[in-house]
Amino acid sequence: MRAWETFAAMAVAFLGAPARANAPAPEGYTPAVEPGGTVEIHVMTTSGRRCPDDGLLRRNTSTGEIVQITTCSDDLTFVDQCVLAGEYQYGLATPLACHVGGTEYYETATVTDGPAEGCTRTIEAPAPATSVPWGSEKWVCRSSYRGPDNSSNFPFGCGTGSVLGTNLLVVLAGLGLWRWRPGRRRA
Repeated sequence: MRAWETFAAMAVAFLGAPARANAPAPEGYTPAVEPGGTVEIHVMTTSGRRCPDDGLLRRNTSTGEIVQITTCSDDLTFVDQCVLAGEYQYGLATPLACHVGGTEYYETATVTDGPAEGCTRTIEAPAPATSVPWGSEKWVCRSSYRGPDNSSNFPFGCGTGSVLGTNLLVVLAGLGLWRWRPGRRRA
């Protein structure tokens, strides 16, 4: 195969598919709701902050009640037991700093199967708290990535324009090195 045919095939392969960048995931929370009213909140962060940090806040979205949770199952997971059925916002008392992939103030968890009558805790009960550091906005900051519908509502990622340019430069450099490699007979 001649060099220009190889280049044409590679160009079709790179330019024919959508560009995908390795973008950082947003920093925030992943709730896991277990039967009986136990909620585990995993904090997703690269900042080095570890549980219990300054505590995790839970706000009941219907009553506004706020409590602080300081019990952990590991370095990044808070545990909340005996949570009544309802919808709750969970977020750190001191919010995560803005991250290139986007950062959440809180994540919502819905408990549908609350605790049985007389739930017995095996961990420390949450303490009452007075306020949360977030308002109605879920995001500390959003990523600059434009989603598939060209909106900024897509919470993570980054632009893909530079990916195509970088791919093209790598292909051209590779073809140049391949064409001028030592030991190749020149016609």
